Amino acid sequence: MTGSEAARQVRAVLGIQWLSMKNSLRRRNERVGLVVSAVVAFFWYGLWTAAAVGLAVFPLWASTERLERILPAVLVFVILYWQITPLLSASMGVSIDLRKMALYPIDVKTLFLVECLLRLMTGLEMVLLLSGLTVGMTARAPRQAVVFLPAVLLFVLFNILLSAGLRNLLERLLQRRRFREIFVFVVVMASVTPQLILWSGSGSRVWRRVSAAYRFLPQSFLPSTSLANLYLGKSLPGEWAALALWCAAAAAFGFVQFRRSFQFDFAAARTQALQLPERRETWTDRLYQLPGRWRRDPLAALVEKEMRYL
Repeated sequence: MTGSEAARQVRAVLGIQWLSMKNSLRRRNERVGLVVSAVVAFFWYGLWTAAAVGLAVFPLWASTERLERILPAVLVFVILYWQITPLLSASMGVSIDLRKMALYPIDVKTLFLVECLLRLMTGLEMVLLLSGLTVGMTARAPRQAVVFLPAVLLFVLFNILLSAGLRNLLERLLQRRRFREIFVFVVVMASVTPQLILWSGSGSRVWRRVSAAYRFLPQSFLPSTSLANLYLGKSLPGEWAALALWCAAAAAFGFVQFRRSFQFDFAAARTQALQLPERRETWTDRLYQLPGRWRRDPLAALVEKEMRYL
């Protein structure tokens, strides 16, 4: 497939996605919901823009030692937020409807490219933070910008590819009833835990434990550490090799999971999940059925019902 054909297919898929969203807004209540969502998004992204401005100012006055401590932690937060937050939302972020796309003669690689573009939209908050941090580090050391700007692009690419793979993997796992119940429990606990921490006043204690757990991570192998070192001018071949390996692993993982989801029969999996498992007869069932051997219905059925109720 040539580049022009791939670009034409990408435009066609994005056009289909736009028409699908546009048709869903024909009803009045949907349009009102869109206005409310736009207002909420304005304030939400306004807060993240303010945080990005803070990160842009921070490198201008912070010492090198302070940056060496703070930058890896900030970049780890970027990775965790980018990967986890869309998964905990109700819709798991904007994505391609694979059941609709299967009707069109579009290559899987092209669909995966569109999926990655949509994954970039779900991580827009972290793109704002990285942009602010990059502007601040550029103002602090303009000559180093040529070194760390490509590394920032690799870091963003890594998060996009990993997010695409995790979303498609979770989408298939949620077709299993037991996993779906566990996932709902985890989502509820994740939403309640911050409130419990604030209500109990144990925020400082929890922060100390999180910081202690963070120190046990193999930080030298994390992509966040590699980017932090490149931000600080430590342009070593190992840092570039680590970022390249992480991107290659995320690309392989993301594409494999997307292809499996594309070939996965969600309707059959949903039907299988709704089927009740076969139940074996137990000794209590045989005990409840004893009246039916001595008496006829409806008396035997009434006695069996009362015994099961007790």
